[in-house]
Amino acid sequence: MTIELHKNKSVDGYPRVGSFKIIYNFRSGIQGKEHYHPGVRYDGTQRECFLPANSRGIEVLAMLKIAWERRLIFTIDKSETTQKENQIVWNGIHHKTSPTDDGGFDANGKPIYIRNAFPDMNYLDNVTLELASMGVRPSDIKGMNITKRTTLDGMKTEGDDEAFQLVSDAAK
Repeated sequence: MTIELHKNKSVDGYPRVGSFKIIYNFRSGIQGKEHYHPGVRYDGTQRECFLPANSRGIEVLAMLKIAWERRLIFTIDKSETTQKENQIVWNGIHHKTSPTDDGGFDANGKPIYIRNAFPDMNYLDNVTLELASMGVRPSDIKGMNITKRTTLDGMKTEGDDEAFQLVSDAAK
């Protein structure tokens, strides 16, 4: 899980606050005993997701970090998108995979809206409920120093070359 801060790129619905880009990278591998098909190969993949860089977004980001470390965000199963078996798929915690719903226009000039995109003014509340249903609650981040200043200072920003990993005392 790599987190980038984009100070000058906001997600739709949250102007002028910047955004977080979360990148989940997976290498191909062999399923373990906790998976549906132990010993069977699965394909690697990458997922990119977005959050507003405001106080609520920071709270959700910290909770996603805990969910990531508890291995709750993804599982290996059949992909609903590709119908392929043994793929890394979402595990019930929704993410916004586009900062905007502007998908351009179709051949008839109608706007194309992206499904898992901002704006969605209920998303931060909804994902907090999804995280809570999997045992990750706002109270879990109390030991994490979740203030805008301390959380954002060390993050990768546009133009930086090195990746940033969010590290917290509570999630260690």
